[in-house]
Amino acid sequence: MIDGLRQYFKGEVKLLVNSYTYEFAKSIKLLDHVYEVPHPSFSRGKNISWYEAFKVFKSIKTDIVFDARSYFHSIPLSYLIDKKCLIGFDVFGFGFLLDVALNYDYKAHMTEKYFKFLEYLDIPRPTIKSLEHYINLEGKKYKDLKDYVAIGIGTGVQSKDWPDEHYIRLIEYILSKYNKNIVLLGKTSEERASKYNLDIKRVYNLINKTSIMEAIDIIKNADTFIGLDSGLTHISAMLGIKTIAMYSGITRVGNWEPLNLNNNVRVIRKEVSCNYNGDGCFKSFCEDNICMKFIKPEDVLRVYEDIDS
Repeated sequence: MIDGLRQYFKGEVKLLVNSYTYEFAKSIKLLDHVYEVPHPSFSRGKNISWYEAFKVFKSIKTDIVFDARSYFHSIPLSYLIDKKCLIGFDVFGFGFLLDVALNYDYKAHMTEKYFKFLEYLDIPRPTIKSLEHYINLEGKKYKDLKDYVAIGIGTGVQSKDWPDEHYIRLIEYILSKYNKNIVLLGKTSEERASKYNLDIKRVYNLINKTSIMEAIDIIKNADTFIGLDSGLTHISAMLGIKTIAMYSGITRVGNWEPLNLNNNVRVIRKEVSCNYNGDGCFKSFCEDNICMKFIKPEDVLRVYEDIDS
């Protein structure tokens, strides 16, 4: 979407993001300004503040605001921006709060939803390119890593996570069958990260030890990336790396799958009764997330063997 705006819209393009994605957003070559918003509802870090979020919104002056979320707790903040028009989606009946309410197709992929904003502005849909076209990649810190599979540990939502014992068994399987190193990435608690301090050669535990840009630099040189429904998985897919994505039943099938640019993505998802025939349960916490527990390391290994062939 931003690529289309840059090609056909002559004004400045500004992006508001949470603290977790701020570093990545700053690397996007197509933007004029990036604002870090410590919004309590959007940010995962500790430095969150309604007051600071208000200040950020209040400081911005622009012609058009596109509220990509269009939820009740995000639209009022957009009112603080000095603007001429507020555009968003008619989600859950909140469209009356917008100047322009776009139709929200609940079953469409998120990329298709965002393209509706371009359609409203009469901007042609751009061709989606590799991530390296959009961002600056200059990292050289981990250039000595060779012949490895990168694995993303954890995600920001508990119900999307995979059991640690499954991860460890998968690591052991890959090491026993393939002459590959394993690089572990992601952000999680230090207690959990310590479980992956495995006394095994060829395993490099970089959990909580890289910035998001350093993680991207590692992923772009990986043989394969294995991860969950998370930012690193989407990044791997858009880099054109062979990507195996384990998906829960929390989201609707077809909404958030990684973009499959050159047949480099495989999604593993188990059908369970509580995902409502693919419509998703939308639980951020689940005491027994069987949709993830039912994905076994052997399932992932079979897909790895297929995508690696």
